[in-house]
Amino acid sequence: MKRWINESVDISDFADRLPRSVFELFEEAEEAERKGEEFAYYEICDNIDIAGKLLATEGVITDAEWDKMCQKYSPYIEIEE
Repeated sequence: MKRWINESVDISDFADRLPRSVFELFEEAEEAERKGEEFAYYEICDNIDIAGKLLATEGVITDAEWDKMCQKYSPYIEIEE
């Protein structure tokens, strides 16, 4: 099974500041990964990136935290099992 979500990246230190809509994107990404839906996963990652950018712009999270979200849910990394 292909794995894309980088479980070694911990976002728990700021997860309490994320809105429910972002958690729904995380859940969609996890489902796409489980089903092996590569292109759906890529699209969801783009949405996570955009949501993070908006949250950083609004001061809800920092740019470093936005980057961390994108590292965890990256469409460019395939995790070896």
